[in-house]
Amino acid sequence: MNIIVQKGYNSNTTLKKMLTGIGDKTPSPIKIYSSETEINNNESIAIVIGIDKDWKRKECCNLFNRGIHPIVVFPSDDITSLPFSYITTDDFFTFYHLTKLLISHSKKRVVIAGVNPASATDNIKLNGFKQALSDCKIEFCDDYVFMSNDNISECVKGIIDAKDSFDCVICVNDIIAILTSTLINNLDNYNITGFSGMMCTKYTKPKITTIGIDYYQVGCAIVEAYTTLKKNDFLLKQSFFIKSNLMLGETTPALINESFKSDNLINTNSYNKQLKVYDDIVFKELDTIEILLQKADEIDFKIIKMLVEEKTYEEISAGLFLSITPLKYRINKMLKLTQFSSKSKLVSVLKKYNMFV
Repeated sequence: MNIIVQKGYNSNTTLKKMLTGIGDKTPSPIKIYSSETEINNNESIAIVIGIDKDWKRKECCNLFNRGIHPIVVFPSDDITSLPFSYITTDDFFTFYHLTKLLISHSKKRVVIAGVNPASATDNIKLNGFKQALSDCKIEFCDDYVFMSNDNISECVKGIIDAKDSFDCVICVNDIIAILTSTLINNLDNYNITGFSGMMCTKYTKPKITTIGIDYYQVGCAIVEAYTTLKKNDFLLKQSFFIKSNLMLGETTPALINESFKSDNLINTNSYNKQLKVYDDIVFKELDTIEILLQKADEIDFKIIKMLVEEKTYEEISAGLFLSITPLKYRINKMLKLTQFSSKSKLVSVLKKYNMFV
């Protein structure tokens, strides 16, 4: 199976979840490329994964013109109308319904944070946000949007500087939400939501409300589309829609016991700007912690919590009925996975984002 991944996207945990789903569902070897030009002409199907609208469209059109059927992930509006197969999530309606839900709970000053103008999916979320404001008779202005190109920290700094001008912030990803929650001192006056359902959001204090998308299932859908097209070469296209879920935390007290509805993606517009890849210490640290949590078992979680509590090896060993040698082995395995230089570095990063405290 040939997969074309946009440069700069290959460090993202969502991609790793998709590749895990693909790997679990197909015995075929997976080959990853950065451009359609690397794909042989004798191939019949190729997967396209990226965040930039123009890049995806160009790759898909070039593949199609060469007689290779593209299956594109996270398409924008003009791609879904073309004879390409696609896998999509309900980004528009999740942001639309979430914004309306918060406004219905007297949150009249709602903003959206972390929008990358080069990301088709971020702009789909932004359009859902704008539509919700319009339907609630709230006039949209640029001050409601905090952009983020390649520096998450600067984006969040802007949010903190302007925090007196809003009472609710909907973040386009969980990393923005975690950092915002960490830096805003009095959360009683604010509602904060994330997006993408990272495991990190379960272990912050307070626990982050987030929109969960099962990217593993996106990977499974890719394989299903690929397999169906392979078996039925007369088919013009396959499309799959992955729904999302609202996972309530403590950062949205207004939404306690609320239900959440999501529907199909509708037409949206997107910016046409050059892709800027996140190259920020916050992104890297939380991305690393997310990978650690995905690999951790129940004992690892207990060890992590006790490390944050600054327990000694002896105290952790006694508390878990685990001898020192296997305990050190587990901790060293965590450090190797995260590439942190020491146990104290791991603990400091976890504390930095109020995790396991």
